[in-house]
Amino acid sequence: QEQLDEMYDTKIGLEATAAEATGQRDKAQEHVSMLQQREAELVEQIESLQVASSGADGMQSTITDLEQELQAKTAALGNAESSLKELSDQAQSYASSAERLGGELASLQEQLDEMEDTNTRLEATAAEATGQR
Repeated sequence: QEQLDEMYDTKIGLEATAAEATGQRDKAQEHVSMLQQREAELVEQIESLQVASSGADGMQSTITDLEQELQAKTAALGNAESSLKELSDQAQSYASSAERLGGELASLQEQLDEMEDTNTRLEATAAEATGQR
């Protein structure tokens, strides 16, 4: 009987240990399930970050392209401003020349008018002299 009681007590102990182990196994399976779900979430986040990183790389490339374009446009603007300055200087030079030539033309016109007056007087004197003969 004693041996039977010991075996019964051992059986009860084993059942309690089995129940406890089953509980621990269930908790472990639940924990594994949570970890798998968290892993899936992390994988999704990593993929999302990789897509964002690719987008950022693309944006960086676009920014670099735009910076190069801006440098080219700035250089072209500098060239255009330089050309504009040269043209402005030429226009000023032409305006000065035109003013000088206008002054010379006015002076020549005065000389011509004086010569015409002198010529008219000489013709009148010649006609008078011819009429007196």
